[in-house]
Amino acid sequence: MILVRDVFQAKYGKGDELVALFKEIGQKWPQDYAYRILTDVSGQFFTVVTEEEVESLAEWERRFGMASRGDSGHGRAARHKRQKMIKMAKVEVSTVINRPIEEVFTFAGDINNNPQWQSGVLEARVTSEGPIGVGTTYRYVSQLLGRQIETDGEITEYESNRKYSFKSTSGPFPIEGGLTCEAAEGGTKVTLAVEADISGFFKMAEPLVIRTIKKQFEADVGKLKDLLEAQA
Repeated sequence: MILVRDVFQAKYGKGDELVALFKEIGQKWPQDYAYRILTDVSGQFFTVVTEEEVESLAEWERRFGMASRGDSGHGRAARHKRQKMIKMAKVEVSTVINRPIEEVFTFAGDINNNPQWQSGVLEARVTSEGPIGVGTTYRYVSQLLGRQIETDGEITEYESNRKYSFKSTSGPFPIEGGLTCEAAEGGTKVTLAVEADISGFFKMAEPLVIRTIKKQFEADVGKLKDLLEAQA
């Protein structure tokens, strides 16, 4: 028997909301699945621990729908076929910022500025040399459902003062997206969008992950709007 334990750090006082999310996830599992949720003893707790008992790691991976990480040709072909068939989760939000498009894109298009307006991003830095453009690589440290996630990625499309697109090259699941700026009445319309092939632990919580990301993005573009308009 193997005990799998995951420790999550929620924002202070938000542990109860995280527990509610995990309880909703747990309702999807078989009744005989040994699953426990543990928290701090009392008060405004922020540490949440989940425990699952499984016969083997293979069983744990099977229950979470995790694909084998083997690198055989057959494994790569299977993953490629699966990726083509799976519909990716998509989130898109927009807002209009009362600032010139050049000013908005200069700030929002700089990956190094992301922690200033994207609440889920703890750290962001460019890892390649030269100006930001197609081929630029970056590293993110972010937080989702109490888990800290490290993701490497690269810029796949870049048009100054208009848009940039990106894709992950490592991380818990494939993700791609971008930011678009376009002239609009009252200033600049900014659209933030991502698509993700959610897998592993997060696959079990996919509807919650999508809702969390959408809510987070809505707050992020609102913060971006407030931040830039305050500098006018």
